[in-house]
Amino acid sequence: MKTMIVCVPCGVTLEQVCGELLAAGYDVDSVKHRLTVSGVNLLAWIEVDVDGELEREYEPNERTLIEGIVGKWRAFMIDYRSLESADAVIAIISHKWPCAVDNDDDFLGAAEVYLSRYR
Repeated sequence: MKTMIVCVPCGVTLEQVCGELLAAGYDVDSVKHRLTVSGVNLLAWIEVDVDGELEREYEPNERTLIEGIVGKWRAFMIDYRSLESADAVIAIISHKWPCAVDNDDDFLGAAEVYLSRYR
């Protein structure tokens, strides 16, 4: 399984993300701070970084980049088996809120740029 990080404005809740995914027609199960998202050709897990651990892992210049995209932020981890699943989740989240994507490989930046470059 691979993981991507999506950073959204700090006021965005896991429940709001769940609502957007449900509105897009996906099945969503919620347990504590984790969502399981499924649908045709999609399976992903989304977990909120409740203790800010991910923010502490970023370098100051990376935090500045993220803040420039979304302002004060919080992170969600998207675990996935297929890149298409992660991209579908990112597309839904970024349609509603500004967000930054860290694909844990070679990209950290705005979701729109990520989606246009990697789709």
